[in-house]
Amino acid sequence: MRIYPWILIWSCIFFVSQGCGVLKYRPQKPLLTPEEYNDLGVTYENQAQYELAIKAHKKALEIQKNYLTAWINLGNVYSKVKDYPKAEKAYQQALRLDQSSWIARNNLAWIYVEQKKNLETALTLVENCVDMTSEYRPYCLDTLGMIHYYNGNSKRALELITKAIQSTFPEQSALRSQQYFHLGMIYLSQQEKDKAVQCFNQSIESDPGGAWAGKAKEQLKFLQVTN
Repeated sequence: MRIYPWILIWSCIFFVSQGCGVLKYRPQKPLLTPEEYNDLGVTYENQAQYELAIKAHKKALEIQKNYLTAWINLGNVYSKVKDYPKAEKAYQQALRLDQSSWIARNNLAWIYVEQKKNLETALTLVENCVDMTSEYRPYCLDTLGMIHYYNGNSKRALELITKAIQSTFPEQSALRSQQYFHLGMIYLSQQEKDKAVQCFNQSIESDPGGAWAGKAKEQLKFLQVTN
């Protein structure tokens, strides 16, 4: 796919009146549609070009300020670079547009989990996901499980993340790797080392080259050192 520049081109029209030249500027339409700017932002994010991704999503929102998907994707990029205040604002704006958006609800809850703050707010965002049938169920169950874990309810956390794994499709390898890593950390906190090691290995097997597999490898090395 060709990557177009996301700048606006301005043209000028020269008018001649009574021998005097008058230079006027008329803005042309954007080179891309909001949807194309959004797709471009996702492409940049996948290439780890986060500043360009942010600019592309912002350009989409300049054209269409109520573009739900662009607000969510903007929040995703800010979350990835750990700019949580801006991520929070983007997700909150998405929820103003659509309170029922499970993507926005889950992703806002998740950045609270990552910061270990506002966990009660996070709980209200995703607590009703247990009975949902949406494709986003495994994501929300994993998030909900980690909320309970940080709230001190490891038993409920294990139940929810196990359900999340059972709901995850085979092709969702990165998500499955993350879920097994979370299980491993919970078992580790309960001093169940053997179960933790098993989960970390499953995290690696699920997505060998992924970020969560890398974290699982680090935990296994730590456990070997402290054994």
